[in-house]
Amino acid sequence: IMSRKPVVVTGRGVVTHVDNTVEIAWQKIRSGVSGIKPITRIDPDITGIHVAGEVDDFDPSEILSRKDIYRSDRIHQFAYHAALQSTQNSGLEITDDNRDRIGCIIGTSVGGIDTMTRAIEGFVQGESNAVRAFTIPNMLGDSISARDSTDLGLNGMTVNIGAGCATGNSAIGIARAMIRLG
Repeated sequence: IMSRKPVVVTGRGVVTHVDNTVEIAWQKIRSGVSGIKPITRIDPDITGIHVAGEVDDFDPSEILSRKDIYRSDRIHQFAYHAALQSTQNSGLEITDDNRDRIGCIIGTSVGGIDTMTRAIEGFVQGESNAVRAFTIPNMLGDSISARDSTDLGLNGMTVNIGAGCATGNSAIGIARAMIRLG
């Protein structure tokens, strides 16, 4: 039976094109900083799109080992950074007593695009005739929530939501329902 008790957000975390902390990103957005600028991470002539909101000021070595950086796609690094922020600013302490009741719901419509791009380029350019061991797991969208659950030591339900433009709201709605279901 679903409880009707209110469900509240207690922690937040972000990685954005304006900043990678909730407070500063929110200040910049409220003051009109857009973060949209010429694309630098890929050749814009390939897509015909020349401006975007790229994440520039992000250093995964602040939260991950060199080995973990090598083994993970950039989207996994972003998700883990946001999950760490959210967990820390919520005051939630993950312990053996509660880890079975703490889950991870992440909304993303795609997996590791950087990993997929590198693999395809390797084949096309004749640099490789095989894929690295972590290529397929890093390309899958559901690997993001699975990896965050593992890295945070969570044993509760792990779900990845892919619902196009409604992905974020869908993830929040499903998390709310799961909390109300106990």
